[in-house]
Amino acid sequence: DGRAHFVYLHNLQAAPDRLPRALLRIVVNLLTSGRAGRFRGTPLAELVRLGLVGTVDGATKWPSWEALHRAYNQRLDRLGAADLPGSALLDREVFEVLFRFYQSVHETARGREDGETAALAVRWLSGDGPTTADAQQIKQVLVALSRLSAAAGRPFVLAFDQVDNLDDEQFAALGRFLEALIDAAPNLLAVTAGIQSL
Repeated sequence: DGRAHFVYLHNLQAAPDRLPRALLRIVVNLLTSGRAGRFRGTPLAELVRLGLVGTVDGATKWPSWEALHRAYNQRLDRLGAADLPGSALLDREVFEVLFRFYQSVHETARGREDGETAALAVRWLSGDGPTTADAQQIKQVLVALSRLSAAAGRPFVLAFDQVDNLDDEQFAALGRFLEALIDAAPNLLAVTAGIQSL
């Protein structure tokens, strides 16, 4: 209802060592409504738009993309400086990809570009870029989404249903990844649900 950025994950299944990648791919797919293009109006475009507005103190009018980009990076500098000692550094590359994604969505909606940049950004965010994403990069994409959600004043919620279908190794892998993710994403809530036989 607009009070949170909410991602519902139903019956996540993957080999234990592939669970983080599978999780990222599903999250990005859900946030883009399964689209390969035309991302305007998707939850991801809205999350990034609201996060951008939040990072620049609510301003919605800018003289240029360059001015908005400078303000965005200055806010990221302040966010990084305010982090607790020992916390993971902000991955600026992920935030840059998210910015370019939204810029492309906006410009495509106005007929000023073809949307290819947004499509490439979505592939990269999904872990399908030219380089293989490791668990750290996968985590950083989800952290960035959570941070932008926080800038918009909303929690970022990952709701896992039917975790009872995971075997012990899968559940342990998911638990380890979520523990590392929650440590780095102060605005993230992870909810797991399942049915156990009595």
